[in-house]
Amino acid sequence: MAEKRKDLAFHGVLGENPEKEWESEIEQLVVQGIPVLSEVVFFHNTSRTLLVTDLFFNYPPTGAFWERLYRKLEGCDGKFAVARLIKFAARNRKALKESYDRILQWDFDRIVVTHGEVLESGGKEAFRAAVQWV
Repeated sequence: MAEKRKDLAFHGVLGENPEKEWESEIEQLVVQGIPVLSEVVFFHNTSRTLLVTDLFFNYPPTGAFWERLYRKLEGCDGKFAVARLIKFAARNRKALKESYDRILQWDFDRIVVTHGEVLESGGKEAFRAAVQWV
């Protein structure tokens, strides 16, 4: 975002290393392979929670017709999934797979997404199934 919005002031840019304020509580990883996404995922060990923004969607099969239609076209209606647009944006599958493999080393069960509902349990299995396309 800092590169795109030069008109805004940023306190800092997230990278591979956690900030001092949370380094003892949270691990983080910059996902490689999808340059337009610039996704940083976070893992909170104590709660076994993975936090993601645009990498995954988890919408219930409800909502207005047009919303559902769009989500169906994206392949993410009523399930935990990677949207087709994100798959299309992947430019380096090897780097992306390496990022996914590093994430799968974390002991998470719960996944908090910004698009849809929290996946309260079974997160690692759902993650593994959703990234099989890589």
